[in-house]
Amino acid sequence: MIRRLPRLDDAARAGLRDALDGYEAEFARQIEAGIAQLWQVDDGFLIVRIEHAADHAPELVICALQGVAIDRVGPLLIEAGKRAGCGSIRMHTRRRGLGRMVRKFGMVLDEWVYSLRLCHG
Repeated sequence: MIRRLPRLDDAARAGLRDALDGYEAEFARQIEAGIAQLWQVDDGFLIVRIEHAADHAPELVICALQGVAIDRVGPLLIEAGKRAGCGSIRMHTRRRGLGRMVRKFGMVLDEWVYSLRLCHG
């Protein structure tokens, strides 16, 4: 079962607990504003959005993913990105093992990201 959800409800919050990483309120706001989309895939959840920039084609961003079989959704996300006119797909993760799984779809390590948390929320 794959279905779009209108808001970050309790089941989605629990299902994405580790992936939200303190940005729960921001993702909830983006979903309710239509900036991002929340999807339930079987027992898992994912949040995606399309980012636009003046200097390149839109990019499909996988914001959060947990409990979802990447083998199942990878081809669907690629097709959705193409249909939306995206030039690329981007995903940030802390899970090294996910790199092995997404490489089979042609994804490559593109950058290292360093961050400094100043506050949550």
